[in-house]
Amino acid sequence: MARTKTNRRDAENAETAQRIADDHFRFIHTQRQKGRTHMKPRTLLAPVVLSLAITAYAQSPNPLYLREMPNEDRVVREMQGTDPIDSIARQAGAYEQLRTIVTDLASAQNRDSSHLLPDEKRIADYYEVAAARGWQRVQAAVGTDRKRYSRLTAYSIDPDFKAEVLAKFFTPVFRNVYAKAEQFLKDRHKDSPTAQQQPMPAPANPAAGGATDPGTLAMRRCVAAGRDPLQCFGEVFQSGMQTMAGGQAGMGSAFGEILPAGLRMTGIYGDGHFFLSFTEDTLWITCNHVSTQASYAVAMNNGQVVLTTTPGPEGAKLGNKTLRLELTPEGNIVGSGNVQITGMVPAPGQHPVANQTRRRYIPEEEARNPPPWENPQRDAGGNPYVDEPTSIGGRTVSKTSACQMFTARPLGSVGPTHATQSLNPLFGSMTAGAPWGQRSAKDKAWPGPGLRLYGEYDGQGGLSLEFHEDSVILGCRQTFLASNYAIRSTNAGVIVSIENGGSPVTLALGPNQSLSGSGSLRVSGHAFVGDRNNGSGPMFAASMATCASGTLNPAR
Repeated sequence: MARTKTNRRDAENAETAQRIADDHFRFIHTQRQKGRTHMKPRTLLAPVVLSLAITAYAQSPNPLYLREMPNEDRVVREMQGTDPIDSIARQAGAYEQLRTIVTDLASAQNRDSSHLLPDEKRIADYYEVAAARGWQRVQAAVGTDRKRYSRLTAYSIDPDFKAEVLAKFFTPVFRNVYAKAEQFLKDRHKDSPTAQQQPMPAPANPAAGGATDPGTLAMRRCVAAGRDPLQCFGEVFQSGMQTMAGGQAGMGSAFGEILPAGLRMTGIYGDGHFFLSFTEDTLWITCNHVSTQASYAVAMNNGQVVLTTTPGPEGAKLGNKTLRLELTPEGNIVGSGNVQITGMVPAPGQHPVANQTRRRYIPEEEARNPPPWENPQRDAGGNPYVDEPTSIGGRTVSKTSACQMFTARPLGSVGPTHATQSLNPLFGSMTAGAPWGQRSAKDKAWPGPGLRLYGEYDGQGGLSLEFHEDSVILGCRQTFLASNYAIRSTNAGVIVSIENGGSPVTLALGPNQSLSGSGSLRVSGHAFVGDRNNGSGPMFAASMATCASGTLNPAR
């Protein structure tokens, strides 16, 4: 009799599990038929399948590794088990392992689960809800069979299963970076009791106190100077991931292009058909609504500014070619000949479902007359942009468009490249008293089209310059100031003019990328003066210092 009841209960459990699995797959199939595979039930926190098109962020998901996180359809497809119940358990366990991977990478950057970046939090929350829903189904299927439930829930913490998840869903580059992060966390945990007994090393600024790791110091320097705290955080985080991945000699470029010190570009240029959209680290080329991504280099050649573009990985596969352009003294970009651009666009009758996107700022003309597959939006500064799909759900086709290159005029700003448009509350404790809030709208405005400089420059007189797309940070001892700057090309070379809070500075950029000036330079900015409220956040105070300019050489 007992055996009969057991067999009946097993049959009922199997029937229940099969019904759950059938409902689950029926839902996915129904949504596919409706062309809505990206939509989720209302019980989910994330209404789009792990959409990495977080429109508050510029250029790409922040951090960049989120591009590799799998969506639900892929998890369901790849994580099949020995029976329907085991399949659902493997999927739920995978969601929990994926959430752990997100939080581990954040922890390796000294951020706990309550200080995840907005994109990280959305994806971690998504996985958490998906896992909880899966475990509810498993529990309903196995009933009071606690031993089996315990075995199934072990997928959440099984290191061998995590290795399987990593192997199925991530590239070797990502797996290598995550292995380093895991080892770093293990070493930190192992050494923490001993480390607490050791005296703290002297801080970089003995009067200030606080952490002295490179990331924290870079963040403080950036915020103290008066730059947007989220812009600072995005740049520091990306640099940290690149360093963790081994930099240029390793696989750091997987987390964004590692730029050498030197000239760069910013802004949108166009002639009505052919458009160039430059940011500090990338370029979008558009010909009659067909776009491709490229890298670019800026060089001086006999007094002329020469721009050379190189197709990105997808563009190279599609047959796009290198372009050679020139920046005229009037600020226009000129080229000659017929240019063919090939890109991927939705097939006729299809509408894109962007699983991954990269923001592309567009000219007003394109915003007013967009192609049918684009949905122009505007950032807080009113700049129009589209979220360009880098991975599109649905059928796509390659399309080639030809443009005659003439003169591309400067049309407008590209807007912030790393930060959201508004300050997230989780940064409050990190940026207490940040000078950013005291800066004028003019000082906060993103620069218009033109030449820019990138890199850190150090001088023997104590002066340092850290150039970014939006501004340059002047550093004199412990005083920092973010200032607008301009670059112009002359027959004698490249001249860099820095506002420096009303005390202009003029420097010459030499052929070896060094900067040279003369005399002393007074910097009136802010300094980090210590942690307040028992380490609840940094504090900044007005500061002034004088340093000799002289020759400054690239530090990186």
